[in-house]
Amino acid sequence: MRGYRAIAPLLILAGELDDWTPAAPCQRLADRARADGQPVSIVVYPRAYHSFDSYAPVTRIPEALQGRGATIGGDNAAREDSITQVETFLARYLR
Repeated sequence: MRGYRAIAPLLILAGELDDWTPAAPCQRLADRARADGQPVSIVVYPRAYHSFDSYAPVTRIPEALQGRGATIGGDNAAREDSITQVETFLARYLR
């Protein structure tokens, strides 16, 4: 992540329990970028997994991550908030 420069505003939406694409590296990237004055923001949804914005039930995918497995599934509160976050983000930067 060293030397990362956002070439456009970036909004990261992540699930706290995402074991496919963990939120922690994204949080570190966002923190460093913001400290450098870059337009990077992040929202981490508590208790949400990968694909939190879907309507699918929480399911374990054993073949994911080369057989190590991962969990996916929707989270109603996270999905609804993510829609609001994206609408607000786009309205701010695409006036």
